[in-house]
Amino acid sequence: MIRFERSRQFKRHMKAEALQYAKDAAVLAGTIDESARFQVFMGVFGSGERVFWIGDFEGLAALEKILMKIEADPRWQEFIVGAPRDLFVEGSGREAIMQLAP
Repeated sequence: MIRFERSRQFKRHMKAEALQYAKDAAVLAGTIDESARFQVFMGVFGSGERVFWIGDFEGLAALEKILMKIEADPRWQEFIVGAPRDLFVEGSGREAIMQLAP
């Protein structure tokens, strides 16, 4: 199993809007590819102003295939281009890919 995590730091005064955007992104990803089941989390300690998208996949090949499909979809491209520019701190995006330890 592979766990994929993407996160962004939202601006303090934009918490509600950033969380809604994150949820909308997760729903859209699942609409584009039903195997893309992302959950949205919010930081609590140390990263309280960070939103996380987390999903589990069969393996690296499955993850790559799904991400490529989502990012190539015109609906996703329109969603990203139309995103409000004041939600997230510039350069705050992070990604991690983890494997379940044996």
